[in-house]
Amino acid sequence: MANLPLITVVADVVGTLINGHYRHQQQMTQLENEYRLEKARIEQDTTLSCKKIDATLSYALKDLEARIKHQHDNFALLVQSLDLQLEDNRILQQRINDLMKVVTNPQEVPEIRLMVLQQALPAMMKTQQQQAKQRHALLIQQLQNNSALANNPSNLLLK
Repeated sequence: MANLPLITVVADVVGTLINGHYRHQQQMTQLENEYRLEKARIEQDTTLSCKKIDATLSYALKDLEARIKHQHDNFALLVQSLDLQLEDNRILQQRINDLMKVVTNPQEVPEIRLMVLQQALPAMMKTQQQQAKQRHALLIQQLQNNSALANNPSNLLLK
């Protein structure tokens, strides 16, 4: 019976070791489960973030394509408008040439030649200059708009 206290102590130590080992296994299992949950959450957040970035980039690309198409259409309209204005300028130039023929024609009445030189030609020349300035201003404005679109990438992405 002298061994009874020793057996009790050994049984206590063995029980403590077994309980400690069991608790350690439970803690490891719990940590492993927490790790898996955290890993799954991070993967899910990463996937969601990637989808948000993809959607933002897709939207920005579509917006850029629409802006480029709009600018292309505007430029095509500008070219048509400038073509029409140049045709008007050709007609005006032809009229100026016709008036120059009147002025240089020695058989024409001097009063008419003088009126053409003093009134008609200066007015037509002024009109021609104004039209040229308008065409130039339209072209500069369109080029600046195109340049602003190309040089301003900050307005492409959503925040």
